[in-house]
Amino acid sequence: MESKILVLIGILLLLIGLGVVAVIISVKNKGKRRETDFYNLFNLGLMWLIFGIVFQIAVLWILGLAFTIAGIANHKKWDAWRYSRKNLKKTDKRVRLILLVIGSMVIVLGGMVFWMAKLGVVG
Repeated sequence: MESKILVLIGILLLLIGLGVVAVIISVKNKGKRRETDFYNLFNLGLMWLIFGIVFQIAVLWILGLAFTIAGIANHKKWDAWRYSRKNLKKTDKRVRLILLVIGSMVIVLGGMVFWMAKLGVVG
């Protein structure tokens, strides 16, 4: 029971941290409006469509289908959002690297918690 509380506290702290980052970014970019990135919208829709079908979650595959259709309908705008790593600023490269490392750590730690729960060590 105590380990479940610790996991919930960890998730809560992670959500609070993500919320703080989102607020900082939104305050920093106040008044700036960005165009829709239809290339990533297509990719996101494709992933949601596949996961929705595989896990039989109707809402997920319906939204995935809608995003995929919206991305395909605006495929001529895809090139506006494509850029190579060479053209990025040094700070953008650093931010991407940090996000990649954090994302990888979350995936590995999530797998470890899942494995430990399956063994009965956690939960």
